Parts: sequence; C-alpha cells; structure tokens
Amino acid sequence: MKITDVKLTAIGIPRLTGFVNKHVIIQLFTDEGAEGIGEMSDFSHLPKYSVDIFDLENTLKQILVGKNPFDLAPINTELNGNFPEAMYYYEKGSFIRNGVDTALYDLCAKLTGVSVSDLLGGRNVKK
Repeated sequence: MKITDVKLTAIGIPRLTGFVNKHVIIQLFTDEGAEGIGEMSDFSHLPKYSVDIFDLENTLKQILVGKNPFDLAPINTELNGNFPEAMYYYEKGSFIRNGVDTALYDLCAKLTGVSVSDLLGGRNVKK
C-alpha cells in the first residue's frame, strides 16, 4: 500500500471578532482508495507565518507519495528534516508536521478498521 497523492485546501474560519483564521486541510490518498484527513492549524496570526500552499503541496508530495502510510517513524523523521523544530510559538513547521501526522493516523485507522482513538491505545474513560 502506498500514498499516491496529497491535496491541500486552504479554508478560512471566521471568529466572533470578525478575524478570519486561515487553516489548511490535508488529504492523503492511497492506491487502495483510502483517504486520510488532517488539519494544519491557524497560519494567519501573523502574515509572515503564512505558507505558499502550492509550494507546500508539491513539497509534501515529494516527501509522501510512494510511502507506506504505516511507516510513521521514517516519515516523521523526513518531515522533521524538511520542517525542523524552531522552538517558538508560531512555528509553522509544527503546524505542518501535526497536520500530516493527523492525516497519517486517520488513514492508518481507516485502513485497519478502527478509530484513531483505538489505534492510539483507546479512550481513557474515567468512571
């Protein structure tokens, strides 16, 4: 099983203040027809932290297409190499890595027929 395509879609979420936050939805597609979805959260707090969505989509295609979505550790190592941790609050690399990671886990859960919660060990329900 392989990832065959990556699609990014920019969306705007209006706040009560009238400010529109920019998010990016990531979709990962496989040769088995499954799709994983994630979100890259809030690139719009400061304009210089925005991303070029077309460039980012092409970069993520180069990294992800052809990979087995279950190879999470090697994929995350490659993502860290391309989007390194900068250790500040508006680090766009973490937004990108987290969005891809969410889409990968969503995809893996769908392919195994379980919820993402169960894939990660199950919900911790307090009684």
